[in-house]
Amino acid sequence: MLAFDLSGPLLPEGKGTPRRRNIKSLEGELVISTTTAARQAKEYQTSPFQEVALYLVHGILHLCGYDDHCQRDISKMRKRERELMELLGRKKYLA
Repeated sequence: MLAFDLSGPLLPEGKGTPRRRNIKSLEGELVISTTTAARQAKEYQTSPFQEVALYLVHGILHLCGYDDHCQRDISKMRKRERELMELLGRKKYLA
């Protein structure tokens, strides 16, 4: 999954915290490989649909300023992924 932010620069809020925009819209583009999703679904014993949903949530979080480069940020991002996947009705979320 690739996320391309097309809305301009982020506002700095400090190290390790999600940087949120001071705007009401989000502009970006996500590229999701359904081939990769199908392969990963087999590995993680989920459905390809669930993998694509996870990639979509993950990409949107990146566009919202979440990061996954250090353990602290990864933990925050995974927690938010779980919350959003549960809201989507994807209870069997493995991460």
